[in-house]
Amino acid sequence: IHIEERTSQGVGMGVFFIDSAMNRKGPWLVYPEPDSNCQFRPLLHVAVCKRANHDYEDVHSLHHAAELFHPIKAPDLINQQISAMSDDLNHSGWQYLDDLRMNFSHLPLSTFECWKSLANNSSALAISIFKMEIDEAFCNRIRDELAVIWESIPLPMWVEVFQRFKSYLAETGLLSEALINSVITNRKQVLPAVVPGFEHLGNYLETGDASKLQIAPIQVILPIWYQDLRHQFTDESVWPDVIGSALRKWILSQQELPVEIQNLSLIPETNAVTYLPFFMAYVSAGKVELKELHVPVSLLKFAIRMISDFELQKWYRPTHSMIVAHLLTSET
Repeated sequence: IHIEERTSQGVGMGVFFIDSAMNRKGPWLVYPEPDSNCQFRPLLHVAVCKRANHDYEDVHSLHHAAELFHPIKAPDLINQQISAMSDDLNHSGWQYLDDLRMNFSHLPLSTFECWKSLANNSSALAISIFKMEIDEAFCNRIRDELAVIWESIPLPMWVEVFQRFKSYLAETGLLSEALINSVITNRKQVLPAVVPGFEHLGNYLETGDASKLQIAPIQVILPIWYQDLRHQFTDESVWPDVIGSALRKWILSQQELPVEIQNLSLIPETNAVTYLPFFMAYVSAGKVELKELHVPVSLLKFAIRMISDFELQKWYRPTHSMIVAHLLTSET
């Protein structure tokens, strides 16, 4: 519905008429078109007559859940459907999310409660990369706009989701083997760009077998990499040190790590950058959870993004990958 602006002598007043249809049905999302001269934050318009008595138990689609969602009266409706979607790749909610992605790409993802709920469900979030065939750019939007830490999804979960997706494609009976292989290859190319570690894990995603992973002596190689990092950034004041003390305390509690690894950083200023890839590798391997660092979630997500970006390609990603391989292989 196009909302008309009130004018005075042909000049817009910045006041808009609410169409009479918007006082029925709904709720309605009020938003500017991409090329509109009037840009504003999207807002929700709910008719006064809405929110009477609803059967919140009789909700079986994401569309219906979004219609009846209420932050106080029915706060879990959308979460319930997202959870159901994580168990059912044929759920209609996947098409609903894809329609949002295609038709409202110019709006922030946080405009829609559905995206926020997806970001908080690791299993559904992992499935979305396969089921919706989203590209690296959209994955980055999810990371930036919804504070998603992709490497916090355990690698064994990625393996399980990958196998489910392959089975789903085969069971549909609508795709040729060549097309299925093309889809699988495409997804295998996106994951390493999104989730640190996959580029060094060979065929682990397909097999879940860590016994054939190639590992290196971390107590020999990582100190060399670390010294290269110190030589590159000699001024300790430029190193982000937020949550450094928490990471130092955590690394010292990991008795299975060689002493050469535990003592890489010898000054507080370098603790955060040095030890974050180790902690996140343990998270990716399913050994620990983010909450075990005992840092508020909002601060932790901010810190992870800032610290990992300090030297992403030469320290964070390769170190994270090496430790993930080390942990997965140690299990076998």
